[in-house]
Amino acid sequence: MTLTFAPATPFKINSEKVSIYLFGKPHNFSPRDNAGIVTETLKFYAINNGVTNIFAPSCEKFNAEVVWEKSFRQKIRFRGGLTIRKGVFADGVVLENRQDAFFVPSADCPTVVATGKYIVIAAHAGRDCLLDKQKIHTGKRSRRNGSVVDAIMEKYIMAGEFIKDLRVFITCGIKAENFRHPINHPQYGKKNEVLINHLLTEYGEDCLKGNPEEGKISLDGLIKTQFLRHGVPPENLLADGIDTFSDNILDEHVWHSCARAKTQEEKGQRNGVFIFRKF
Repeated sequence: MTLTFAPATPFKINSEKVSIYLFGKPHNFSPRDNAGIVTETLKFYAINNGVTNIFAPSCEKFNAEVVWEKSFRQKIRFRGGLTIRKGVFADGVVLENRQDAFFVPSADCPTVVATGKYIVIAAHAGRDCLLDKQKIHTGKRSRRNGSVVDAIMEKYIMAGEFIKDLRVFITCGIKAENFRHPINHPQYGKKNEVLINHLLTEYGEDCLKGNPEEGKISLDGLIKTQFLRHGVPPENLLADGIDTFSDNILDEHVWHSCARAKTQEEKGQRNGVFIFRKF
């Protein structure tokens, strides 16, 4: 293969059932701003790992939906048998076949990888995928699923899987220490207070770190708590140690982070999360 570009180097996480490739700085993995490097990088790693279908839903609506592969109507085909599937608004996808893959651009929002005996579900799991903010503030639901975790469990059970067999891995998100929603914020303080009170009442202290008034929300803790409520054994819930806000090497940040960004350009930059099923 002759390369006309230098592929980004991923941080790799491997297990028996999935491989996870995480792409951070200096490349920007927002398809809207940098479609060329995103497409070429995905092609390179997909073809080298035998991936034939990459499912890339749009997660911009935070609609807490998980869809089956048949929902994707747009197909972009490349030489070598690779197809990128797009054209659906959803936060997650059921990967139904061996060597199928999921791609999502992300900055601070964790990605959940749920594996069973027969399927893999990969999903974008940011704060607004886990909590229906409209319902919290107005009492009226804005979507069918309260959380993307509910949608994952729905599809998992529909596939004939048993809850005891579910393994959940949470990767590449911001940690609580740097994900702050202080109740004394001059602009958002009142809304933050409502949000924090909801978390304490509904999910307990595991979703917050330290003084609740500082509003340090643990997305890992919230995700785990929601899965626990569905009966997933606690020993089956794992998270990596990545903090997209603070991780650095030689005083250089490793990941893009919306919470850390100072300019609109920085706020639009994304990490790339690429997950493929191996069984």
